[in-house]
Amino acid sequence: MAGKFPSGAVETDTAAAGAAADAPAPVTCVFTAAVGKSGTAVQMDIAEAASHEAVVRAASLEREACRPSETFVPAAGAIPWLSVILPAYNEEAALAEAVDAHRAVLERIGIPGFELVVVDDGSQDGTATAACELVGEDQRVRLLRLETNRGQAMAILAGFAAARGRWLVHNGVDLPLAPAELARLLHLLAAADASEPTGPAVVVLERQDRSAYGFTRKLLSWANISLVRLLFDSPVRDHNFVQFYRRDVLSAVRPASRGVSTVTLELVVRAHSKGFGVLAVPAAYRPRRQGTSSVRWRTAWHACRETLRLRWLLWRERP
Repeated sequence: MAGKFPSGAVETDTAAAGAAADAPAPVTCVFTAAVGKSGTAVQMDIAEAASHEAVVRAASLEREACRPSETFVPAAGAIPWLSVILPAYNEEAALAEAVDAHRAVLERIGIPGFELVVVDDGSQDGTATAACELVGEDQRVRLLRLETNRGQAMAILAGFAAARGRWLVHNGVDLPLAPAELARLLHLLAAADASEPTGPAVVVLERQDRSAYGFTRKLLSWANISLVRLLFDSPVRDHNFVQFYRRDVLSAVRPASRGVSTVTLELVVRAHSKGFGVLAVPAAYRPRRQGTSSVRWRTAWHACRETLRLRWLLWRERP
């Protein structure tokens, strides 16, 4: 299935652009406040955080706004068709390569408008400085800085709230999904646009080759997939890799869970229950090129508890 990309920018936010000219200073800490500061008592809601979008767009766009006191570099004008969320924690060495790889692919295949939203998840190294250099070089790169480390799931949610694209996708800075794969996948999104409202609004990528996993991780992965299939009515098998969401899905779905293994699971399950089309697509998985996996028996047990808690939350909401 192939689709044709829309020509030109998706839309121009003239009101935001006009307001930007009158704004006195860049927005500071808008989404940090939404994420919260209290350890496990994090209350992040995509819809609520997205309501700040008008404020963010009204802020003046200053390329030098990457000072430590600023936590967000806003953008105004043309609304992009695609937003790529890149959560980053202590990724100083790999960030530029990840941004360059995504940008090169998106430029080559002719995406009419895109943005790369780097979410610095309270990094302790030079990730923020590296991101600021990238922002200064290209206005399509944006930076969201969280004051303290919240974990990948919360960083993704914050990135979704800050992003402006019609379609949103997340990928790791270590590139578990090769940016070259985007060419095939983005044509699927264009086809989905052409078939709206009956076409898919969520595209879930399912890993086909996990041979790079060690025995323990393979066993834990199988157990997690089996548990999810037992507990949830979901049309897909892999909920913890990479997904594309149409913006209206994220406006309609409000995740209650906060776990790294349950946030994207909940987004997919809730979207499906609300009648949004969900499409599963096989995709190649790239094993990490540096560092080691953090998946251990202890983290697996924690993920199991989070999954059971999510099942209980959804059961409690039944009419």
